[in-house]
Amino acid sequence: MKTAIQSLVGLALLVVACSAPTKDAEKGNEGGAAGSAADAGSGAGAGGTAGAPDGGETDGGTPDGGACQGATDVGTCEGDTVVFCKDGALTRVDCAQIGSTCGVVDGKADCTDTGRSASCGSLTVLGTCEGAVLKYCDESGLTAVPREIDCAAYGQKCDPTGATDGGAICVPQGPCPSGLTEAGKCTGNTLTFCEDSEQYTFDCGVDQCQTAGGFADCFVVGTTTGCGTETREGRCDGQVRVNCQGVAPPGNDLTTGVVAREDCAQLGLECRSDGVGFRCLPPTKCSVTCPSGTTCTGGRCAPTTPPDKDWTFMVYMIGNNNLSRAAWSDINEMETVGSTSSVNIVAEIEFSEQYSWNLSDNLLGTTFRLPVSYDGDPSSAPSFADSDQLGDVNMSDPTQLTQFIRWGVEHYPAKHYALVMWNHGAGYNEAFTDGGKVMSLKDLVTGIRDSGEHLDLLGFDACLMGMHEVAYAMRGVADFMVGSEEVEPGGGYPYGAVLQHLVDDPSLTGQALGTAIVDEYTTSYSGDYRPYSVTNAVLDLSKAEETQGYVSDLAGALRKDLPGKRAAARSLLDSSDLLRFTQKESTDVISILNTFGTFGSATGPAATAFSAYLGGTGMVVHSQAIGDVSDARGLALFLPQSGSGYFYSTGAIEGYKSRTSFLPMQAWTSFATAVKSDETPPTPGTGAVDHFSVVLEWGNAVNSDTSGADLDLYVFEPSGDFGTPAKGSVSGSGLLSPDSYESGVSKESYELAANHETGTYVVIARFYQGPSGEVAYPTLQVFRPDLPGGSRTLLRAKTVNRKLTQVPMDNSKPLNGKIDATNFQGVLRLDYSNLWYATTIEVK
Repeated sequence: MKTAIQSLVGLALLVVACSAPTKDAEKGNEGGAAGSAADAGSGAGAGGTAGAPDGGETDGGTPDGGACQGATDVGTCEGDTVVFCKDGALTRVDCAQIGSTCGVVDGKADCTDTGRSASCGSLTVLGTCEGAVLKYCDESGLTAVPREIDCAAYGQKCDPTGATDGGAICVPQGPCPSGLTEAGKCTGNTLTFCEDSEQYTFDCGVDQCQTAGGFADCFVVGTTTGCGTETREGRCDGQVRVNCQGVAPPGNDLTTGVVAREDCAQLGLECRSDGVGFRCLPPTKCSVTCPSGTTCTGGRCAPTTPPDKDWTFMVYMIGNNNLSRAAWSDINEMETVGSTSSVNIVAEIEFSEQYSWNLSDNLLGTTFRLPVSYDGDPSSAPSFADSDQLGDVNMSDPTQLTQFIRWGVEHYPAKHYALVMWNHGAGYNEAFTDGGKVMSLKDLVTGIRDSGEHLDLLGFDACLMGMHEVAYAMRGVADFMVGSEEVEPGGGYPYGAVLQHLVDDPSLTGQALGTAIVDEYTTSYSGDYRPYSVTNAVLDLSKAEETQGYVSDLAGALRKDLPGKRAAARSLLDSSDLLRFTQKESTDVISILNTFGTFGSATGPAATAFSAYLGGTGMVVHSQAIGDVSDARGLALFLPQSGSGYFYSTGAIEGYKSRTSFLPMQAWTSFATAVKSDETPPTPGTGAVDHFSVVLEWGNAVNSDTSGADLDLYVFEPSGDFGTPAKGSVSGSGLLSPDSYESGVSKESYELAANHETGTYVVIARFYQGPSGEVAYPTLQVFRPDLPGGSRTLLRAKTVNRKLTQVPMDNSKPLNGKIDATNFQGVLRLDYSNLWYATTIEVK
């Protein structure tokens, strides 16, 4: 498990990422001023102590005794609180408000050092071995950072003196014993094989070591290579398609394939022959009752009478989370256009009672369903006057999504329908969270399918949804899809610009509307004062089945080339040539093909054919990408890392298998399993919790509710990456609010995602910039289940002579580089005006 300071090495990235042109003016406050710490539940009511003006809470005493009630100047500790006598009055200082504890300092009870350290401890640059794990001190950067490499993830062992400098290094198990070949063998559930005359050994872990076709490997349970009597063309078992997948060319080598089963009806499709093989194809009859005003025609629900409107644009806005303020902003953006005689704009929306900063109370506690009308005032939303109030419903329930789509079709009929799913996204993982509830990819398909309406366009105003797996799942419910490979900034789609395209030209096709979304979205994040990295693409879902064929063929070719190259394949998983996104196992398809294209004689032709398809008549019909991900080409695919931590290896494989089990991804999963890492999850630290969230807020004075400064919240995660609203609304392990610059409110938040890493999380605030001479006083409200009352508010403050004084942030004495061993204690002492190391949280 990484230490707290190990996660801080990403701060160098922070500085680089924020070296953008300076803003012209003060940070906007169009959405209203930030609330005070008390507004967020700080002080004694939130589990902390509000304190007196000088930083101590005084008590005048009781009628029957001295004012200090027996306390002395030496003082005592009551939990985290220092209790002592000062100027004849009982005084308390809550050390927890500065992330400290109470202890004896210089003979008196006082707030003690937090004990955080930037040192490598006893580790040296030469390193040491703990079993198969190599541990060393990395001094290559500005700080000494502890590192770990699990040699077993590469089938190797740790040699404590095997490196050229006499240090520790991962080496093969030793020379190949007699009889061990590249084909390998299974001993129990342990795989051993020979490569370049060296022995490699892997524990297959949750998978199964088996020999098929003379080749030993770790197989996904139930998908042993070899298809028996099943064919590539397949067959229908009722509505279940059965076929041999992952057949390697040339000669259709069935020994590389796996048997795949797919329930076509689950996807809104029908199993039948297309004249070449058996496929999941558009249905010939409707599987659900059509919405009123429509009739089943040719397997789809179609209007009984021709509608007057050209389009109904539906937005399903699950705002009961830390994107709540963004939901309010986006409704206001939609109102700058509003419904017209040709276009219906409708939405279902719920706000969060926790994160709806400065929103009217009458917008909270219920779910609204409404038509969007025109209004030019960004501070009001008159559309809510015409809304239906549904009560506090669970918008992550697919049944609720079904009801919204049917309501839109029945009350606002049109020739064409677009649905935008609005929330936090996570690709194939569960996402679309309403409070603590989530919607799976399978649930999402079910919710749309059961509406009975086939969509012209499905848009994801959500992170990381531009994956092949998502598109493959949606091929039965929509014609085109818009999805981003990378995370989206909290501002999401520029709805005013997008909808203006539609009302200006209601004859737009689904593909053309998708193209407008992609172009306007990318333009909105180009040339801003922050260097955004965004992607977006339009996908033709009629090509999803064909694309899956190329994915399966690539998997079969890779499996055919694996003998003798298994160690090399694992090494390629960590190649810098792979374009990985914030969710690290999500990888750009073109970069996979380029990286593995020369892997072997079977893989080369398969990769070349796949690349030519994507560059020609493939599923990606239009894409845009800027910033650090400018090489993205519009489509991502699951690919685990090797030896890079439990969360992105074994854990990711098992999560992927379970969450895509309704799709025939077995051939690709089988390849990914063959090259994955089998690491043990790290042990949680003392006092670890399984959930937490933090809210950073600030003002230009203590308890002020206004600020022209721009602060950034950073949460460094165990992987070494960091989550910040300035980077996007999803990180590797967290869900984030919009950036304060976008929301106009001096608050930002981070919430731990359901699917997260184990380890240490470090919370930091950074003063980005602000008007000349203006300072910012930050507070951090920490929500975690083990705190009294469930939360505590931390202050950027010092205790000097037991006096707690808040210390503001500005750029008068900044730290512009990494936090390292030479300045770490200075950061804790608040010597640097632009940084606040607020707290660390252990997560299990």
